[in-house]
Amino acid sequence: MVSKRLGSPPHSLRFFREMWVRMTEKRAKLLMAIYDGMAIGAILLLRHKDKLYWRAGVMDDRFRHLNPTNLLLWRAMEIGAEEGLMELDLGRTRRGTGIYLFKSRWGGKEVYLRDYIWFSGRARELPEPYYSRYAYLSKPWSLVPISLSSKIGWVILKAIGF
Repeated sequence: MVSKRLGSPPHSLRFFREMWVRMTEKRAKLLMAIYDGMAIGAILLLRHKDKLYWRAGVMDDRFRHLNPTNLLLWRAMEIGAEEGLMELDLGRTRRGTGIYLFKSRWGGKEVYLRDYIWFSGRARELPEPYYSRYAYLSKPWSLVPISLSSKIGWVILKAIGF
């Protein structure tokens, strides 16, 4: 629902099911924050060698004031330490965004990652969500009913290269 609110197509439920099935318990963890018996936030962690990766996170906006993501990331660090892991990778983020500000407050080290992309057919540019053509489409997409967006979102993601 967060991706819908932000005007971004969601991955399909099949994508997450397949990922979960292909991962063992040692390679994937789903952490959930529970408040009054209700899930108010969750993060998906993936493990590879000595690193833990934050792959996805969601939060019920009604409970944003409780900061469930902070609790879950703290628990992710505890799990990593308990398992002798060396890093928690919070993933790629564009400078100047709200998520960049959130991640920068955790005291980690920022690492520059170079993009190498192969486009079949004619040359294209990377999709940049702040380009006007994407921003223009984000608002209408956020109004699409969840029942429809969950069925066609993955097709759109595939088409734009995510």
